[in-house]
Amino acid sequence: MNRLQILWYVYEAVRRVPCSYRRQALLARKAYGFVTAFLRENPEADRAGLLAAFGEPADFAAALLEYIEPDERAAEFVRKSWARRAIVLALGTAALVCGGLCILSAARWER
Repeated sequence: MNRLQILWYVYEAVRRVPCSYRRQALLARKAYGFVTAFLRENPEADRAGLLAAFGEPADFAAALLEYIEPDERAAEFVRKSWARRAIVLALGTAALVCGGLCILSAARWER
């Protein structure tokens, strides 16, 4: 297996873990270490061997999830939900302003 295939497998697994990007980077390093250690012991292993050892990326992500504290996961969920609310509020405000400007410009053209 070449390095790109290993990195792609780790990426597929880590992006499924619901946590901050900083924590995902730390988990990616840990997962990469696990995979390279496995490949050092089994040098002729390919993707099928990797899947047999660690499972599908979703299964590997579930295993990596055990390295994150439940409180940290809950805090990250709350942070992301507030960020989504702020984005929706900003987009709604922008839509209202644009709609108001369109109505005002249409009223000017009708005069």
